[in-house]
Amino acid sequence: MRYLKTLTLFTLIIGFSGLAFTQIDLEQKAKEILNKVTKTYKNQKTLYSEFNITTENKAEKVEPVTEFGKIWVKGDNYKLELNEHIIICNGKVIWTYLKNSKELTIENYDSKNVEISPATIFNFYQKGFQSKFDGNYTKDNIKYNKIALNPNDKKKPYFYITLHVKEDDSNIKQVDISYKSGIRQTINIISQQSNQELDSKFFEYDPIVYPATTTDDLR
Repeated sequence: MRYLKTLTLFTLIIGFSGLAFTQIDLEQKAKEILNKVTKTYKNQKTLYSEFNITTENKAEKVEPVTEFGKIWVKGDNYKLELNEHIIICNGKVIWTYLKNSKELTIENYDSKNVEISPATIFNFYQKGFQSKFDGNYTKDNIKYNKIALNPNDKKKPYFYITLHVKEDDSNIKQVDISYKSGIRQTINIISQQSNQELDSKFFEYDPIVYPATTTDDLR
C-alpha cells in the first residue's frame, strides 16, 4: 500500500512538472515569435495598411458589422480613415473629423490612455500582457502562428486577445479581441506597404481638405 501511494505521488509530481515545463515552453515560443514581429515593424520607417474590422455582439444576437479602413503610421504619428471618420495624430494632438457632418474634435494625445485600435495593433502587445503560443494553422497555403494575450490588468474591458502572425515574414494578419460585454472584434489586415515617403504635414489637420462647420477643442 505504501508503495502504491509513493508511486502515485511520484506520478503526480512528474505530471505537474511536465505541465509546468509545457507552459514555460509555450510562453517562450510566444516571446520568440513576438520578438520577430517587433523587429519586423521596427525596421519599417512608415507603414500603410488596409483592413477590415468586424464587430459581433453575441449577447444581443446582432448581425456582424464589417467596416473597411486605411491607416498610415510613422512613429507616434498616424492617419486613420474608417467610414466617415478621419483621425489624424501628429504625436501631440489628435484631430477627429466626421466627413458627413463636418464636425471636428481636437484633443491632446496621450499614449498611456490609448486602447487597442488599428493605429496600435502593430505594437500594443509589447506591454501589459502575458503571452502564450496557441498553436498554428495553414490557410491558403500560408502558415500562421497564434499568440494568446491575457491582460495583466484584469480591469481591462476585454478577456483576452489572439494574434495571428504569418510565419514567413512575421507580419500580423489578424487580431481577435473578446470583450467582457460579449462583443467580439476582429481586425483583419488586407494589405501592407512599408517605407512610403510621408512628410510631417501628412499627419497634420488641413482645414482646406477637411472643412469643419463645428469645432470642439478639448485641449
